[in-house]
Amino acid sequence: MKANSQPESTDAVMGGQVPPPTGGAILGGMEGLQQRFTSSNVEQRVEALADALNYGRAGVDFLLEALNDAALDVRVAAYRQLQQVVSARTGQKAAEGMPQWWQQLETTLIPERVERSLAKGIPLKKGDRLYRVYISAIDYDDEYYTLLDSVQAYEAHDFCYDGELLYPVERYLFREQAETVAQDLHRVFLTNGDFAAFNQRHQLNLNPRNYYLKDITGDLCSFYRNDSQSIKDWCASHNIDIDLSDYVDEDNVDEDIPEDDTQGEYRWEAQEEVLQQLQDQKNYPLLEAFCNLIGMGRFTFVHEESVDRDGYFPVAGTLTPRA
Repeated sequence: MKANSQPESTDAVMGGQVPPPTGGAILGGMEGLQQRFTSSNVEQRVEALADALNYGRAGVDFLLEALNDAALDVRVAAYRQLQQVVSARTGQKAAEGMPQWWQQLETTLIPERVERSLAKGIPLKKGDRLYRVYISAIDYDDEYYTLLDSVQAYEAHDFCYDGELLYPVERYLFREQAETVAQDLHRVFLTNGDFAAFNQRHQLNLNPRNYYLKDITGDLCSFYRNDSQSIKDWCASHNIDIDLSDYVDEDNVDEDIPEDDTQGEYRWEAQEEVLQQLQDQKNYPLLEAFCNLIGMGRFTFVHEESVDRDGYFPVAGTLTPRA
């Protein structure tokens, strides 16, 4: 059969321009898009959706169907594309250079139908994986605070007192998003940072008065640590100008802790000296690295959760691309 070399109005073109230029390379139109979407590879299905709005009403219908895909990544990508239809209706209708695919839709009821479909959020299916940021729990044993920086540690811990519960912060669609928020919030606690700025960066509304952890992070020496870690070489390698001669047994600094725990006591006191100096100097990058070295734990963490029933993930504003 002789191939038709003349482009039609529903054919995709190189460069994503609509309508296709006469010389544009035809990629198969809606039929080609549907064929690409049959791939078992989720990433390929997501990539296929990027071209859907080039096909006007047919492309919108295709995206609405994709909201029911088995893969959450595909549903998210379809939702993000459909948001363009709504944003064009509400914000771009009067603007010059209006997208050509919008010109094909503005006289129809499609934008309203899309807006209704997006109102509840991204459809979730039982078994989908979401990622929740938590503020770590703490316990106190009359001497030191212990950070419980995972759900498993929290559930397994035998509390000395009532302790502080885990505080859920927010759920996220992707682990990368959750890890970014958790890392930022960890640094806010570590540095006694600005909660208002953190809330603005991540569109949250956390009140530091609700978290006892915020009141005690000013003295990091009050947290339990691993006293078996030698810190002399670490300080030297990071050019930390500090005299540890009063705390470190120079003859045994690289050996195991003796039975009388003398070396462990030296190291514990030396750790406090370094913590205090780094806090006083506000050398937060090194302070964070040192806390990791001595096993203090994290002030926040990310926990993967499984959706237990079908529902919706609420969306506020425009979805940003996945990191």
